[in-house]
Amino acid sequence: MNSRPGILILSHQQLSMVTPLQQLLAARGLDSHVLSSQPVRELNPPWVDRVTRLEVTQDHALTMQDITHFLARLSADVKLIACISVWDAYRELMAETNAMLGATDLDVNGVARLRDKLTMRQWLHRHGLSRIEAHPLTESRWQQIADRDAFFIKPRTGLASFGAFRASQLDQLSQLTRLWQQACADKAYAGVFQGEPEFIIEDLIAGSEFCFEVIVEQGQAEILAVHEKIEVCQQGFTVLENACVCPPVSLREAQLAAGKAFVARCLACLEIETGLFHIEAKFSAPSGWEIVEINPRVGGAYILESTRHHAGVDLLSRWLDSLLAQPAAPSSPTNRRSFFRVFFGQGGQTVARIQPQPTDQAPLLDQRLFVQHGDRLPDTEREIFIGQALWDISDLPEHKFPDFAASTAHHFQVEYRA
Repeated sequence: MNSRPGILILSHQQLSMVTPLQQLLAARGLDSHVLSSQPVRELNPPWVDRVTRLEVTQDHALTMQDITHFLARLSADVKLIACISVWDAYRELMAETNAMLGATDLDVNGVARLRDKLTMRQWLHRHGLSRIEAHPLTESRWQQIADRDAFFIKPRTGLASFGAFRASQLDQLSQLTRLWQQACADKAYAGVFQGEPEFIIEDLIAGSEFCFEVIVEQGQAEILAVHEKIEVCQQGFTVLENACVCPPVSLREAQLAAGKAFVARCLACLEIETGLFHIEAKFSAPSGWEIVEINPRVGGAYILESTRHHAGVDLLSRWLDSLLAQPAAPSSPTNRRSFFRVFFGQGGQTVARIQPQPTDQAPLLDQRLFVQHGDRLPDTEREIFIGQALWDISDLPEHKFPDFAASTAHHFQVEYRA
């Protein structure tokens, strides 16, 4: 009879970092119980035979009803002690499940307060921690705006940078209805966008952008790593974040220290007592630091691997320590420098060829993401990941970094059918 304690992993369409989670749990002597929504395309995940239990629902997105039914079907000898999910849209489901299981997690209201970008912004603004004003985007407010370059539009709750753009990109408000319908029909992101369109408009935040990987335990925030986004571009109605370096290259030590302190103050203001966070913030010399968004989850792309390389910290392991109220194992910072690049596809195009190209320095890791020759990419206004690569740049002289970063832009060469 199996009586080992286990963790419930909520997987979106048999994705969502199940492999590293399963490996981490196995190393701790914990069972992996996976509840997944139905994949849009046929997959053969490498972890299927390694987990203790796998159930796949009929729908493309999980619901709380799916979870309660899953828990009710478990035999009496199965002891689940926590729930974890890296899929942003399941974060409230994770929190509600952890409340049932007795794990240490944010409550559902705390998660909702962070994922709701209007509520989060207005909360910080009300407490003097944001100069940025945000409002629901209505026709009357839209008509009142004179300088649309000075404002930014985004979904009130969203994912994958869908519908995030400078207001000057929009000709008329009715375009948002088409965007929202497109997002609701995107089966790969089922459950993220539902109901009536909800967009907000806020003052444009100036400066360079950074992301902070943060763990909060008993109300105390610890900054585990900071990445600088050195390439951010607008593509249609989506912001693409192409490349990150860790630690940042454009900040002085005092500016970085101020950013860490600012992030900690914002989390305290938002009454965050526990959890792992991927926080995006901007810095400009005249204005200082400003929060862009606070995600109550681990960062995507190669954030996990880059943080481990630089700081000697496994973010998923620290998150699990937090959920189980266990003391964290001491980390061994390597102080190595990392750089990673993400490659995006062109929506609606058919891939004719995708091929890694040799570079002067071989990457530590590279990965082509679920895209094959002949695949037609979804015609949608969101990030479409096709690959990523990570380099160790510890021995690269700082003055050579810009040229090196530029040289990696074609590490994955993608050609499309005419």
